[in-house]
Order: sequence, then C-alpha cells, then structure tokens
Amino acid sequence: MCGIVGILGSGDNEALCRRMSELIQHRGPDGSGDYSVKNISLGHRRLSILDLTESGSQPMVSRSGRFVISYNGEIYNHESLRAKLGLPLNGSSDTEVLLESIEKYGLENALHEFCGMFAFSLWDNREQTLTLVRDRFGQKPLYIAKLDQKLVFSSELKSITKVFKSNLSLDSNSLSAFFKYNYIPTPRSIFKEVSKLEPSTFATYSIDGSEIEKKKYWSPEEFSQKEKLNISFDEAKVKTKNVLLEVIEEQMTMDVDYGSFLSGGIDSSLVTSMMQEISSTPVNTFSIGFERKEFNEANYAKEVASQLGTSHNEIILNQKEVLDIVPKMAEIYCEPFSDSSQIPTYLVSKMAKNKVKVCLTGDAGDEVFGGYNRYFWIPRLHSKLSKLPRPLKALGSKGIKSFSPEFLQSLGFGKRNFGDNLHRIADLLKLETLEEYYSYVVGHWSCPSELVLNSDEIPKVDFSSIDFLSSDIEKMILLDQKTYLMDDILVKTDRASMANSLELRVPFLDRRVAELAWQLPLEYKVSGNEGKLILKSILGDYIPKSTFERPKVGFGVPLSDWLRGDLKEWSWDLINPERLRAEGNLNHKMVSDCWNDHQSGKANNEFKLWDVVMFQAWKDQYY
Repeated sequence: MCGIVGILGSGDNEALCRRMSELIQHRGPDGSGDYSVKNISLGHRRLSILDLTESGSQPMVSRSGRFVISYNGEIYNHESLRAKLGLPLNGSSDTEVLLESIEKYGLENALHEFCGMFAFSLWDNREQTLTLVRDRFGQKPLYIAKLDQKLVFSSELKSITKVFKSNLSLDSNSLSAFFKYNYIPTPRSIFKEVSKLEPSTFATYSIDGSEIEKKKYWSPEEFSQKEKLNISFDEAKVKTKNVLLEVIEEQMTMDVDYGSFLSGGIDSSLVTSMMQEISSTPVNTFSIGFERKEFNEANYAKEVASQLGTSHNEIILNQKEVLDIVPKMAEIYCEPFSDSSQIPTYLVSKMAKNKVKVCLTGDAGDEVFGGYNRYFWIPRLHSKLSKLPRPLKALGSKGIKSFSPEFLQSLGFGKRNFGDNLHRIADLLKLETLEEYYSYVVGHWSCPSELVLNSDEIPKVDFSSIDFLSSDIEKMILLDQKTYLMDDILVKTDRASMANSLELRVPFLDRRVAELAWQLPLEYKVSGNEGKLILKSILGDYIPKSTFERPKVGFGVPLSDWLRGDLKEWSWDLINPERLRAEGNLNHKMVSDCWNDHQSGKANNEFKLWDVVMFQAWKDQYY
C-alpha cells in the first residue's frame, strides 16, 4: 500500500510534485521516489509489503523503458500472472508483474486479469500519454484536477488542497450531496476544480493534459444481469467457500506480519476463521471495546477468537481516550466525511499498527451478500404502508412525532433505539415510492439544498438506471455497491488505516467473490427477515451458530450523548449561528433549530449535527 501523486504540464513540476508527496507521507513511510522528464513528474510514497528490497521501489520503469508506473495497491494473483508472463523479472514485487503485464498484453487486457485493489498512473514514453486507473470497486482513491494549465492527481485531496489552495473553490452542490449522504459521491469532490476518478475506469491524457479517452473496463451491472447458476444451496455453499479460501490465501501472501479485524460479526468472523484454517500459526486478531455496554461488542469478538484459537488483541477504551481523537477526524479525511464509525475504525487501526502492517477485514460482506436490514424491511414496509390512505398515514405520522424519542423509548421495554426507530417510521409514513424509502434510509438531511446556500441541485437516488433488475432487493444491493460502499465504507477504512500506515485488504471485494455472489440465486443470500444466508452457513462449519446468531449491531459510538455532553462546547463553537451567518455557507436557522431540538430531547438529530460539525471542522483545516 502506498500513495501516489503527479503533475502533467509545463513548468517546475518536480518541486511541486515533491511537496505533494510529502503531504501523504503517512501512506508510505518506508520510502519515497520520483520520476521527472519533459512535462511529467510522478511521485511515490512506499509502504513495503511485498519485496522489501530496492527492486520493489517506485516509480518503476518497464524492461523496455516504454512505461513508467507509480502505483498504490496490491495485485493478489501476481504469482499466477508472473508464471504466465514467463519473463525473468528483477524482483518479487507485484508492481513489476503489473507493469510487465501491461507491456505484454496491453492495458485493458491486463486489467481484466488483475485481482486486487489499485490506483495507478502510467506514463507512456513512446506515445507521450498519461493514463490514470482505478480498481473495480474504488478501494483505492484517486483525485484529479486541472489547475494552472496542469493536470494534477493524488491519492488524497490534501496534496492538492495544500499546494494549489488559491485555485480551488467550494462546490455548493457537492456540499448539498454531502449533507444528504454524509459523504461526497464520486465523481464529485468538495471543490469544483477537483474530481474523483470513477471505479473500474481508466482515463488517458495527452502531454498537454487534455483527455484523449475515458473507459470503464468492468461493472457490477454486467454480472447482476447474468443468468443465475442452476445449482443447489449445498453446491453453492461449497463453491463460495472454495472461492473465499482461494482469495484469502492469496491475500495472506506477503513479506510482513499480518492479522485481521475481528468484531465478532458474521463477516469478520468468517474471514478470520478461514485465515486461521490456512495459517500454520495463530492469526493476530484485533478488536476494540467501549466502557459503555450498549456500544461494546468486544465480548463477541473475544468469544469468536477463543473458539478459533487466534492470538487475540483487545483494548477497552474509556470515553476520554475516544473523545481525544475526535478533532483529528477532519484532518485525516481531508474532505467532508461524517460516518461516525470513522472514530472506532481509526482507533482499531492505530492499535493493530503496533503489531502488524496488514489486516484483512470483513468489509463489504453486507453489500455483496445482502446483509443490511433495509433489504428485508423496506420492500415489506413499503408494500404494507402503500395500501393505507394518505390522510391516515399523515395522521399517524403526526401522532408519533408528538412524542419525544425519549418518551417513546421508555415504552420500548429496553429495546435499543426504540424511540428513534418509531420517529423514522413516522417519517416513512409521509413517503410513497420505494425510491423515496431507500433515499430516506441512506440519507441524513432531507432538504440539503435548502440547508446549503447557493445550492441549486437536489441530491436524489436514481432507480431508473437499474430498471433492468426486477428484484427490489437486488436494486438496493447494486445501488449500495455503486455508492455507499465506495464513497462511505471504503473511504472510511482507507483514510483511517492509512493515517496509521496500515494496509487493509477486503476479500469480499475480490472480483471472483463479487461476481460469484451476483450469480447465486437471491434466495441463497436473502430470504424473509434474514440476509447473508450462505455466509452464515459457511461460518457454521467453523464455530457454533450460537456464537454469531444475534441481532446486527453497527460499529457505533454514543454520538447523541456526546453532542449533549462532552462534545457540546466544542461542537457549538463550530456551528453557532454567528459563525455560520458570517461564513455564508449554511442556513444558520436550520442548523440552530436542529441543535435546539436535539438538546431539548425533542428529536435525536445526532447524524445531521455530526454532518455540520464535521464540515465546519474540515473547513477550519483545509479552506
């Protein structure tokens, strides 16, 4: 895992490129390199995982001298590709295999062969072109800008922001999208002049920085439309298990110490179980817990680790330890981002880095194998509520909202989030279409274009582009893979881990796993009120079902209480009406009303307020 930067255009690019590279040193603390010729400058920060010698250093020049690559990522099937190449190579790195595969087969043909996560720049000395490439699901980031008549790119936005700040202007429509989803969707960025390269895409530029070609080389839509495999559940289970074992074994091949993130949930437990089966020694597992019992899942992880016999590492954090790192979040994410599980993700990465350099995770199991509760209850609730008369639904919504979440919680017999969930149902009663239901569930502010001043675009979910799918569940799975997974989950884990110089690998996003999952009959993944059926069945071969059969709980923090307590003063300093009025970005009255309702207990506005707080904290750092 590494960081890459580059500049294409006339002028003293080499000095600027080095400044950009220094700003992402955390992504590659083990070494740096640069390449400059004519109008192109490439920079690289190295986190050594494979071939720790100088033969794995970058930027790397191909055997013929035609291509130069600066590459961030891992090609997991590099050993089989190396054998297929049949060439005497200088070292054992996957970078050299990637580079020589492009030389031999051509870029697009080679991309179809790669199984891995990557973002890279490829300079062609013969054609005098630069090509930027991103992996299938966008696991590795790549920002691109045209500034001062230069094409500029980087693994992280901060390299561009810090070096070219005077050239950048805030994009109000991107900000509106952020307040809708708690992230800025690809290809947008917070700045008008900067974009993100889309996943499974390569873009080629001429020596003057103009775009020559932009093309997608893979898409989940293609596999979502294929005919399902005509096999039994047991046959599908064996096939899925074998593919996962193959992928995980490849991802465990490295020249440094590794481990796994273990939450005790289905996905991380299955990845860890397979790692332990493959490994000849106990696998290092890492989990964190919180003193507050309702947010502490450490005991589940400890039980799974005990069943598997891993070398388990656990820290129970007190509130002060957690709160101390909150102000660092805006700097780490370098673009507005407000998924509050960013906090525990950063902390577990920091813990793991003390012992290993790489961890495998269970991320994307929900998006690939249908694990989110919304996949079951949105279609069912929509079907039932759509039959009710609108006046009755409006009356019901008004009646529920007349009581505070705290009062309703007292009627919930101890059920977690009972009051908040009833308020959400009250909101859903106002909606009509499945598209509206999904948009509400994945969103925060319902009218972000009213919150953001000078915003003239209303963010919305588009179901029309996926009408080729007849299943509502598969529509939501596909949308999650194309949006939430890429711009929330993968952004969260990449920035949190790389801030600690730790590489994370995601077996469920290997192309072989993701493509197989789309070919499985839906009922093997989702049925009734249950998802990930096939994963649960495989996991049952490793540990007792009683160990993991429990309600799904997210990687949460007590955000609502923090905003009323320990973080109240810090947050208010960032979002008070005087400040917002002076800055002119947000509707200060809407924010104040949201704050007051939360403080009084009239509503739980934790996520809406966290959006505002994280934007304001980001602005203090970068704009």
